[in-house]
Amino acid sequence: MNQVSEATKGQEINRYWFHFFALSLLASDIVAVTIAAYVSLFWKFGDLGNRNEVLLFGQYFNYESLVIAFNFIWIIYFFISGAYKPYLQFEGSQKDGVLFSRSSYFIFALGFFFFIFHTSFSRIAYGVYALTGLFLIFVFRTLLRHLVLNRLQHAKRVGRDLYVVGTDLKLIEEFIIKLEEQPRLGYNLIAIQALKDDVSEMDALIGQTLLHNEYSEFLVLSPADGKLTPNEIVNHLSQFHLSILVYPTASMQESYINFLVRDLDSPFFRIKASRIDRTNRVIKRTFDIVFSLVVIVVGAPIWLLLVLIMLLVQGRPIFYVSERIGMEKKAFNFLKFRTMIKDADALKSTVENKHGDDHVLFKNPNDPRITKMGKLLRRVSLDELPQFINVLKGDMSVVGPRPALPEEVTKYSELGLRRLGVKPGVTGPWQVSGRADLPWDRSLTLDLNYAMTWSFKNDMWLIFRTIGVMFTGKGAY
Repeated sequence: MNQVSEATKGQEINRYWFHFFALSLLASDIVAVTIAAYVSLFWKFGDLGNRNEVLLFGQYFNYESLVIAFNFIWIIYFFISGAYKPYLQFEGSQKDGVLFSRSSYFIFALGFFFFIFHTSFSRIAYGVYALTGLFLIFVFRTLLRHLVLNRLQHAKRVGRDLYVVGTDLKLIEEFIIKLEEQPRLGYNLIAIQALKDDVSEMDALIGQTLLHNEYSEFLVLSPADGKLTPNEIVNHLSQFHLSILVYPTASMQESYINFLVRDLDSPFFRIKASRIDRTNRVIKRTFDIVFSLVVIVVGAPIWLLLVLIMLLVQGRPIFYVSERIGMEKKAFNFLKFRTMIKDADALKSTVENKHGDDHVLFKNPNDPRITKMGKLLRRVSLDELPQFINVLKGDMSVVGPRPALPEEVTKYSELGLRRLGVKPGVTGPWQVSGRADLPWDRSLTLDLNYAMTWSFKNDMWLIFRTIGVMFTGKGAY
């Protein structure tokens, strides 16, 4: 490890102060919702001693008990959604936006609950409670951030551990001087490393970081014309799921435009990780299993009819099995209904690629190997049905990037390999945006943006759009 001097090392983050600030936020939220509860009661009744009752589930409850229960549920909801995780408090405005969204969900869900169960709780009192609570939560949090967090940062009581890596030692040292002049950024410099010939030179530093990854970040500070480019350094770091910051140089913006997001209140850009995190993977996998079972069971008559017609028209084999590269470069056997003549793969070299010989994707709208029935199946995407078996096995997802052939992966750039960070899908952004008609750059952009902006709602929308594409057949050949 190439650390310049002991003077360049920052302090270890004082977790005591981190947790002190998080507990302060919890206390301020409790005070905020408590005040909101009694403001709503006073608005409704004019005095706090009134004990009017509300009918709920066939039982009568007084207003005061209910709003106190609402307070408890609201705070628990914040706990579950991570509103009191110490490290996240650095992302001020972004955190406020997320908190506002979560609060809105809570308020809407509670209001919907009242409607479904015909609760006699006053709509006006509830509206006053919700709006007052939201207002006070954000006012108190803003005051705490300015009066407490900023002072703790300036005194270096709290901060994010920062590891700076690059190839130009002089550039790194100049940056360190500027960084230490701006304590408000909230970074504690721990170590620096100037790389010479290989990105693996920083593996020891990475190992040190992983011991307390939640509080640590890597800043890549490297000129684009060095022996090791910023892209190479970022790609190596991303394998370890670290928090990565970069300076917004022209080369980084061109290569990582789908991944860069401004780090608020700092001069850096952050490399976004995929939004399909552990929790979302569970949600996505559960949906995959349920949806695939429905398609297979309900669509069984269609499957049987297709198999019988294929046997009569083009004979065996019914299925086409080929190797595909899935998530994290894992190979799997990919299933489709056969749409080409037998031994079509052996004749691939005799067919011209519409996109050119050096292109990643191989497509030809007039491919002579495709059978007449195969053209029909491809046009309405029924040849894809067996892929739901791949989904049940866990090799694929219902929605995701297009499954890649091994020979395609060998042509991927470092950026292209990042599309293998999520499971390929039966349908996805590529399939509903033009399919084979798309240039490779556009196809890659769609796949990367899908991973970065994933949401369950977006998956539902892509499935809905797929139904429309099946009727148009655009790009399906």
